[in-house]
Formats: sequence, structure tokens, C-alpha cells
Amino acid sequence: ALQAHQLADGVVTPQEYLRFVLGGPRPEAILPGPGVVLRLGGGIDHARRLGRRLGYAVWAYAFDPLPWRGLRQIFVASERQRQVLLARGAPPERVMVVGNLVADALAGTPPSSGPAVLLLLSGSRRFETEAMLPYFLRVAELLAPQVDAELVWLRSALLSDEAVARALTGRQAAPVGGVGGAIVGDRVVTAHGTVVRMAVDSAGYSLMRRAALAITIPGTNTLELGIAGVPAVVVLPLYRPARIPVEGPLQWVGYVPLLGPVIKGAVIRRLEPRLEFVSLANKIAGEALHLELRGLVAPEQVAAAALKLWQDEPRRQAIARRLADTMPRPGAAQAVAQALAAGP
Repeated sequence: ALQAHQLADGVVTPQEYLRFVLGGPRPEAILPGPGVVLRLGGGIDHARRLGRRLGYAVWAYAFDPLPWRGLRQIFVASERQRQVLLARGAPPERVMVVGNLVADALAGTPPSSGPAVLLLLSGSRRFETEAMLPYFLRVAELLAPQVDAELVWLRSALLSDEAVARALTGRQAAPVGGVGGAIVGDRVVTAHGTVVRMAVDSAGYSLMRRAALAITIPGTNTLELGIAGVPAVVVLPLYRPARIPVEGPLQWVGYVPLLGPVIKGAVIRRLEPRLEFVSLANKIAGEALHLELRGLVAPEQVAAAALKLWQDEPRRQAIARRLADTMPRPGAAQAVAQALAAGP
């Protein structure tokens, strides 16, 4: 919120937002007068309800085609997404191809200086970190003696100290073969003495520009890595599929006590083989540029795959070149801003 205040006239807390959309008072940070709701992520129903409560038109940016009814304008990342929406009945004048906002986020970020980096990205959600940080620390232990690189864990700013501390106890490590550790200064020292530097989100893009390889879970970070030209091993362990975040009603099914997680886990196991790719960079490129490891994957398997890719520099360079050829270019932010400035 403190960072947001430097860029915005007002910031609404989650509690104020929930009270408002459920019929409570208008937050003081939302100044009176005309406006629009611009949805950049999250459930589209939230944006629609907020628009109704404020009397604003709702505009939306989307990586994937979404329900168009009730939206004044939809900004999409590609012509393919536009065609899907048109086939679903969306009026052509309401769908505008602007490109991918993630490319704008990385634009102009220079690489940081220093030795080669092997990045570890364990997710920004608490439950992801509790399981995947110990998992990736075990991978780091296996790789450290064999790679000439600085091992860096990119810690999300959304993670509290308490969440990281819980992860480092290693309580969630046993089912996935991970290890615990401890924070010493700006380092994480694993249970067996491997040292991994801890970097914060604000340094993320410059580290991506410098990284020779990354090991990550699925998410927006796979697209960020792709745009930065970083070869990656993308890991989707299915030891606990009920804890994997998904879009839509299935996520809410998982919150139902007792049976909900069982049903969600079973559906994910059934649907996962039908997914051609889980890396967003692979989806956009239409080819397997990032290496994907899915299923009951042990840290030893991830380390072996990452080491093989690390030792094959010509292959990594070829992947980086192909990513440069296929990933989106900057320009989406400017296009959205111009459309908004022209008036709803």
C-alpha cells in the first residue's frame, strides 16, 4: 500500500473493498466524479460488481478470452484471443488487440551486474511457498556443487516473514522431498549448508535479464522469464493438486470442507494431461521452449534436468534466441492509456 500511494491518488484496503461491494459505504479513497473500472486481473465478477456500485463503465484487460457481457471494452493480448471473443458473440468494436502488458513491465530494465545467476521462483502465495521453497532448496543443494553460478531465490514481496519462516521449518517438505533452512542476513542456508541468496521482487526483472537459467512453478513468472529470454525448467508437482490455484468455480469448490479438496484434486489430475503447456511462454510461442516437468516429480529429477540444460550452453542460447523471436513486444500499456484517454 505504501508503494501504491506513490503512484495513486488513493488506495482501498481489502476490508474497505469488501464492505463496499457488499453494500457498505463508499471508501474515502474513491473520489467522487466520473470514472471507469479497469480490470487488469482477478475475477471479472469483482470488476462488474464494482462498476455497478460506482456507476462506472467496466473496461477489462485479459490474457485469455473472458465473458464479455457487461464490459464496455475488452483489451486482449493477441488476435487469436480477439477471434475467440468474436466467435462467442462479442461486438467487434468492443474488442481491441493491444499486446501483452508483461512486456511493458520488463521494457527498459537492464541486467544487474555480477556472475551468472540460476534463479529459483517458488511462487507468491503462502501455501505455494510452504511446499515449493523447501522443494527448490533441495534442488539447490543438488545443483550447488555442479554449477558455476550464484543461486538466487526471488522472494515475492507478498510473502510475510511468518510465511517464509513456516516454509523454512520444512514441515511441508516431507511429501515433496524438500528440506528446511534458516535465513542468515540476505541468505538462506539449507539444512545441509547450501547457501542461496535471497532477493526481493524489486530486483526481479534485472536478475531475470542476467539469469542463465531459472527453475520455477507455472504462473506469470514463466512469461516474464520468456520475455527476458531466460531458459527455464517449469515444475508442476502433483503431490497435492487440491492446493494448485485455478481460475473459475473449481477454485471455490476446493474451499468446501472435507469433500471440496478431494473433488478439486481429482478434477485437476484428470484435466492436467489435456494441457499442452503450463508455461505461458510455451503457450504463446506454440512450442516447448521452457522445459516442463509435471506429475509426481522429485527434486532429484528437477536437478538432473536443470543440470543437463545448464551444461548445454548452445541449447540455452538457441532457446534464448527463439524466445526473443516469439515473445510479445512492449506497447500494450500505451495503447490502453490512449484508449482510456479518448473517453469511455
